Amino acid sequence: HTVLITRDGTEIPVDDSGSPIRDEKGDITGVVLVFRDVRVRREAEEALRESEEKYRTILESIEEVYFEVDIAGSLTFFNDSLSKSLGYSDDELLGMNNRDYMSPESAKKIYNSFNQIYTTGKPIKKVIYEIIRKDGGRGFHELYASLMKNQAGQPIGFRGIAHDVSEFKKAEEVLRVSEEKYRSVVESTEDSIYVVDKNCNYLFMNEKHLSRFNTTFDKVADRSYGEFHPEDETKDFSSRVNNVLQTGKSETYEYRSERDGGYFLRSLSPGKDSTGRIAFITVVSKNITALKQSGKMLEESQKKLRFLSSQLITAQEEERKRISLELHDEMGQSLTAVDLNLTEMERKLPSNVVPMIRDKLSETHSIIDQASEQIRELALYLRPSMLDDLGLIPTLRWHLNRFIKRTNMEVKFEIIDLDERLDADVETVLYRVVQEALNNVAKHAEAKKVLVRLERKGEAIAVYIKDDGKGFDVNETLILGDPEGGIGLLGMQERVAILGGSLSIQSRKRHGTQISAEIPLH
Repeated sequence: HTVLITRDGTEIPVDDSGSPIRDEKGDITGVVLVFRDVRVRREAEEALRESEEKYRTILESIEEVYFEVDIAGSLTFFNDSLSKSLGYSDDELLGMNNRDYMSPESAKKIYNSFNQIYTTGKPIKKVIYEIIRKDGGRGFHELYASLMKNQAGQPIGFRGIAHDVSEFKKAEEVLRVSEEKYRSVVESTEDSIYVVDKNCNYLFMNEKHLSRFNTTFDKVADRSYGEFHPEDETKDFSSRVNNVLQTGKSETYEYRSERDGGYFLRSLSPGKDSTGRIAFITVVSKNITALKQSGKMLEESQKKLRFLSSQLITAQEEERKRISLELHDEMGQSLTAVDLNLTEMERKLPSNVVPMIRDKLSETHSIIDQASEQIRELALYLRPSMLDDLGLIPTLRWHLNRFIKRTNMEVKFEIIDLDERLDADVETVLYRVVQEALNNVAKHAEAKKVLVRLERKGEAIAVYIKDDGKGFDVNETLILGDPEGGIGLLGMQERVAILGGSLSIQSRKRHGTQISAEIPLH
């Protein structure tokens, strides 16, 4: 280019061209110079250069991939994001066809997409394709592409912007697998599972629940709970759904279906949307009809067993009482008679009798006394007569005094708000509880102190026995059936249960034991 300087010093860029001036002989006598003012073109070229520089700066600063390809799909221009994404250098990428860095399926998808753009002239959006990096790694891009044309309006290639959606696809795959597992669990369970909105309209049902209606989900979708259940069931269900929506807490309850008479255990749980608001309720309904029937049969069986047990315990107490009386009266009287006869015989013996005979008679007296004492102890153990004659409190005092003499333990006996006689069966059970508890203390506890408390609690009577002994594992003794002590404890529980009461045993090794029983006063 040539620059002309005007009189005022202004520089004007021009293009120049010249042609020779010839005379008649053809000789060059001069030159004709033509100058063309190119300021406008130069300004346009500068603007275009600046525009291209801004364009490239923008393309290189964005994280998205930008590329241009020719009609055959070979790269003619791209930004650094494509190089970084694929791991190739710029020189390696230039001219590379999309088949070289895409999976065959994705290359075919892109070819079809570009063909659609070429045919319709319309851009495409959100086409996801798989890329293969130089190191063999794989990822995913989401493409937005359009057609490129020259100044004459002829198609010359395609330009596109792609977002790296590899992490999204990974998360999507994890979600898909998770949903597949969830659906597998939901569809394989024998429980009915369904989802309702706040208006109790069905949003989902698993196959198990659909089988109860003998239908498909498309026939129940968005229909209300009330269309399939009686009015009273619908009101109760709606009330519980509202309660879960308001409190945000799950609710479990048992109900009986009027439609088929089955028993079900329902659990209603709140479900939240992406904003954290409760948007739906998930219902899991377990059919417990068979369990309920088994429970009723078991309950009836337990009632029969408890009745038989009560009859057995009653018969046992009566038998104890009878044997105790026979031991005390008949055996005691017989031994007394034997002792009297021996005394009479001893008195009538001649004075010169052999000393050995008098020694044997004296020894026999001692044996009779010991036998009488043993029979008396056995009779008292089987059934102390004072329990029937004087009642529970005097009998317990007597029993505790004997326990102290036998074990040398420190025993404290407390009576709270109780000064009247109780029902005979109640007194018998409470006495047996204390008796068995103290027997266990004496045999196993290695205790030094024992507390026995008898207390009136409204319409119930309670007994409480606590020791400071070595304790024991309650589960091991009761649940696993430890024969050493377990039978006696189970016997206590059964006696108390027959009268509608409850018995609690609390113990830890090296921390003592406490037994408490409470029996209602009918």
